[in-house]
Amino acid sequence: MGLFDKIKSVFTGTNSDENPSNKGQFVKSFTDKGEQVLIPRSEWRNRVLPDQLKNVWNDPEALYGAIVMAMQDGFFAEIIEATKRLVEIDKITDRSYNVLGLAYLHTNALEEAEQTLEKGISVSDYKAVMTTNLAKVYVAQGQEQKAMQTLWSAIQLDPNQDNGLDWFTVLEYEKGGEPARLASYKKVAALPNSWRAKLYIARHHLEQKQFDTAKQIYHDILSTASNEPDAIWVITGDLGLNNRVEDIFELVAPIFSVDKHGINGTINMIQACIATKRKGEGLRLLDDFKKLQRYDLLHITNDFESKLNKL
Repeated sequence: MGLFDKIKSVFTGTNSDENPSNKGQFVKSFTDKGEQVLIPRSEWRNRVLPDQLKNVWNDPEALYGAIVMAMQDGFFAEIIEATKRLVEIDKITDRSYNVLGLAYLHTNALEEAEQTLEKGISVSDYKAVMTTNLAKVYVAQGQEQKAMQTLWSAIQLDPNQDNGLDWFTVLEYEKGGEPARLASYKKVAALPNSWRAKLYIARHHLEQKQFDTAKQIYHDILSTASNEPDAIWVITGDLGLNNRVEDIFELVAPIFSVDKHGINGTINMIQACIATKRKGEGLRLLDDFKKLQRYDLLHITNDFESKLNKL
């Protein structure tokens, strides 16, 4: 089965193993003590989710968050009315039209998905993600050539949107293996303001032990994308995996902020502190990490605290 067929099956339900709505029988939640609780999907669908949506019905920010969480748990038909409501009240048109288009797409309402995304593209300033999802609609409709053209248009609009870039490069990999994927990253990296593709080119050089070349690329990325959490996350992760932990402190530590660079980058930075026995710096980062009050990550913060205090 090719990638286009796989994507089509996800949205038409022709392959239950790859259908994102085919989740387990429970929804995972956390208490304020970080304890995991499992709630039956039927109870979540019939009681918890409707109450969540009702409580934030007039708050576009909170409603959007509740919708995204529901979609991550595989609920799509259940949030269509809430997503229509979001389109009515949300000033951020690209996100509201996008999630409504996705809800239609995942419920195989392809005509509605196409119309919604086209309308969103016409009224929004940021169009790249909706254009990528419109390409997915064309895949589900069997229009593969149109889908590929639309996908490349989306990448030209924003070469740094991860969904479109990942899809494009996987398609190229299926055509010609790793050399074709690397060539596709270089093609995207040549676009104006592109930095995400350069991360994967740098990864290639790290894996080839071409460390100086990789560092040069990282300097280039950080000259324009130092505020991007994903850039910091990937750079720190790849350097750590390739035993270049000291380079993390040369390249990233001087600009790093928990508030600015988020959870994944912070986890990598604390792990780097533990690996290099930088106890004071690690504890400072951990204190900032705790202020995020992520109860679902308490087991990670407790583990970090224990390891740092043993240094």
